[in-house]
Amino acid sequence: MKALFTAPNFVFLAFALIVLRIILMIQFPVIADEAYYFYWGTHPAGGFYDLPPMVGWWETFLTSFSLRSLWLRLPNLITMALVAFGIREWTKPSIGDASSIWLGLLFFFLPVPFLAVMVAPDLPLLFFTFYSSILFFDAKSKKEYFISGALWGAAFLSKYFALFSLPALLIWHLYLWRKSGKPLKWQGPLWFVLGALPFALQHLIWNATHCWANFVFNLVTRQKVSDGAWRDIVGLFLLYLVLMSTPFLWKWSWRKKSPALQGKNSPHLAHYFLLSWSVPIALFAFTALIGKGQGLHWYIPYLPFFVMWMGLRIVSAESLRRRLFGVMIVSLLLSSVAVISLQDPDRYIKPVLKNRHAFEFELAFRTDDMIERLVPSLNGMEAIALDGYSLASVYDLELKRRMGPAALPVIVMGTGSRFGRVFDFTTPWKELNGKNILMIARGEWSNHDWARFFETTESKWIEQNGIRYWMSKGIGFRYSVYQAEVLSRTYHEFYPSFLGLPSQCELKN
Repeated sequence: MKALFTAPNFVFLAFALIVLRIILMIQFPVIADEAYYFYWGTHPAGGFYDLPPMVGWWETFLTSFSLRSLWLRLPNLITMALVAFGIREWTKPSIGDASSIWLGLLFFFLPVPFLAVMVAPDLPLLFFTFYSSILFFDAKSKKEYFISGALWGAAFLSKYFALFSLPALLIWHLYLWRKSGKPLKWQGPLWFVLGALPFALQHLIWNATHCWANFVFNLVTRQKVSDGAWRDIVGLFLLYLVLMSTPFLWKWSWRKKSPALQGKNSPHLAHYFLLSWSVPIALFAFTALIGKGQGLHWYIPYLPFFVMWMGLRIVSAESLRRRLFGVMIVSLLLSSVAVISLQDPDRYIKPVLKNRHAFEFELAFRTDDMIERLVPSLNGMEAIALDGYSLASVYDLELKRRMGPAALPVIVMGTGSRFGRVFDFTTPWKELNGKNILMIARGEWSNHDWARFFETTESKWIEQNGIRYWMSKGIGFRYSVYQAEVLSRTYHEFYPSFLGLPSQCELKN
């Protein structure tokens, strides 16, 4: 059995996994929210509708160089490597050199984060939360607390779930005070707050000038629709926890007596790791109990702390190496299945999507064919319109990849979704008055009735691989009609007054 755990086997597994991961980064189609974040990147702003802006800022930098999938997704791999390196360096004084290396690699190759090739706000949240916590634990000067706060501020601008880490930091500060028996000091936390303050102020100022969009969406609009029965959501929450950490991490992690650790801060470190992952997870558990839906990727930013806590409970390099081997085998199997499925998507993926997402499937896996069918209809058009942000984002990206600066702007018509309302800010509706717009939809006019917003329309069905979609040339956009019927409804439905706070709305309507 020991022959399995030799260095050449680990090197071979690691090489195979990295190759498979790169193949997935290249071949996995850009769809849904990932395309939407790339849209943020190509439309830089101080903020966006659904979430804080950090992932959009990352993409603004990346998209300025290239729109290739491998390049845009490269930060996923780099961030995971940087966090794995941080795990190795942070735990090395406590569990030794060999064990810390295995622990860092174990996190890096965990199936869920390793296979998460799509860009998401959880990526910058993971990076900034992790390194903010590292600095906070070891902070001894005002400068270190300030930098820790600044990193947390960047995490806050990544996703509001950064707030879930604050109670753990506060509890830790109070815990150290109780252990020391000295008067409570607030200088460190105060400098932490000062470091985070510029990021919070930027976010507040942008929201105040943009209808409080982030707060309205997350605290009002998003809460209007039920996520399902609380029992089902709690069940998914528990399932996600197991899938996220994999069973390899759980054995022996719950034994009562902690093993002997090196380093004077090791006992404190174990408590700190426990707080850093258990407090956020407890808050997620509470939201599940009140019926709020969960996402598997939501827990990734707190997974490093669980891995490190588990590592300090196990310590043994041999035991960690065995767990790493098991984790790598699971990741290898799942990566292989994913790569094989992408080689024949009609056989392995299309049956799962069935009819509901057939149009999205064609756009994702036969993008060139879809765009080629579109190009002849672009003559004389000023913009391309779809009825949802997801498809519009994909079209925008694919057109920019093929046509560069000459690509027509892609817009969203109608009030089809409470998500993805960034197009409300980026579309200059007044400037489109009298212009021609090419519209693409999955259904006929009976579903969308866009014809009344134009002087005339030329419409037809397009069929490709058994999938039919509706294409219409709208000649002479009637802005006044659209503004009265759609934009005014959009304003009242998606940008209601937030707690009576005054705001300046910069919707281009």
